[in-house]
Amino acid sequence: MSTQNGSGIAFSILPEEGQQHFRLLELPPELLSLLTSNDPPTLQFKSENGQPGQAGNNAVICTDVRTFNLRQVNTSNSVFIAQPIDVESDVDGPPTSGLQAVAESDSTLELILVPPHVNNAKSQIRALLPTYSSTGHYALKDLRTKEQLFADIPFSEMECEGAFEYMACFQLEDPPGCFIPSGQAKVQAWKSILEEAAALSLDLTTPLSATQAVNIISSTTDLPPALVKAVRDAVSIKDPYPTSTTTVDETNCVRFVGLSQLEASTQGRGATSKADFMSAWKDLLPEKWRGTASLALLKDQYVLENDGRDIAFAGSTAEARTAPSMAVPAAGTKRKWHDKFRASKKTA
Repeated sequence: MSTQNGSGIAFSILPEEGQQHFRLLELPPELLSLLTSNDPPTLQFKSENGQPGQAGNNAVICTDVRTFNLRQVNTSNSVFIAQPIDVESDVDGPPTSGLQAVAESDSTLELILVPPHVNNAKSQIRALLPTYSSTGHYALKDLRTKEQLFADIPFSEMECEGAFEYMACFQLEDPPGCFIPSGQAKVQAWKSILEEAAALSLDLTTPLSATQAVNIISSTTDLPPALVKAVRDAVSIKDPYPTSTTTVDETNCVRFVGLSQLEASTQGRGATSKADFMSAWKDLLPEKWRGTASLALLKDQYVLENDGRDIAFAGSTAEARTAPSMAVPAAGTKRKWHDKFRASKKTA
């Protein structure tokens, strides 16, 4: 079908069976500005992998630091995608310029910015990763590398990385995969940092040099060094300037240690004495920060029971308690952390 008059441009529509398939995407000004800049970012289309038999959530588009939800908007108007063509003249003469519709769209895709927050990716990470206990056991889940994990989470690289670090997740080479440390594992890792700092006469309440930040990760602990490093990074702020110092942030550290101790104290037992918990929490802090320990820092992360005398961790640890785990064979001598993952051969 085509139309033309003496003063207009010839316009034609391809038959439906010959049309191409397009999806129109409306870009918000922020993203359009990035894509038309001299250094445009790479965009990723991502979606959450659903459980077997279930569909995943809606797709998203991510830059390195932002996540945009995709929303389909239907329209009752006819929207054509056209391209220039040459139209042969009805009389002898050169062809004229025209337009031909090669596709028709009855909907567009809108992008809606998801406000960036460290909590955005936490639930997906918790659902996908196995919990690593202080004894080296871990829940039986499919192991993923960090790259594979982030590819399955519908948020930007920055949001995934922020949640990964906030939760003190870590990656091992043997077995190859990422883990979430249990409360007890985080407490033990923090204790090893305190002990190493004391042995080196380092004050954790002051900035640490690059060498000192490395040295507080003990090589003698029975825990994976990657776990101890993850706990250090979860409570620290790195100076991006040439000084390369690492500062253990007081508020972040006190909150992290308190939540880890509460999780460890109540895991598998429910509530514990609030007085005992507060005492244990303070004992895990540098002397200068003992007075900072307050339940106000753990808002929405605990519940009080027994007229306020007992406290329970509000986070769900049922999965870590009930999921089957890989047993660690008993050994007569202390082994390095990576030996715990070596499967024993079955005897005939």
